[in-house]
Amino acid sequence: MEACPVFIEQMPKIVDMRRHLVMEEADFPDSMQQAIMSLEKRGHPFSGTQATRLDWAEGLGIKQLSETQDAEVLLWVGCGGALRRT
Repeated sequence: MEACPVFIEQMPKIVDMRRHLVMEEADFPDSMQQAIMSLEKRGHPFSGTQATRLDWAEGLGIKQLSETQDAEVLLWVGCGGALRRT
């Protein structure tokens, strides 16, 4: 965008077009279809995993937010960290 001589902002236009296809037309790549279906069924994008969101913390002595009334730090691991196995 910075190199465009007439300062046309292409990226926001491309992102908006893509957003329209996904949100309004429900038109997205087949590779993304599995992740979307898994998100609807399981609440996360990884199909085939038997792990739960809390398995990664097993044996680490990390309290869950539901176990304490006062917390100074909240660690949000997200789907990738909690469910992906290497």
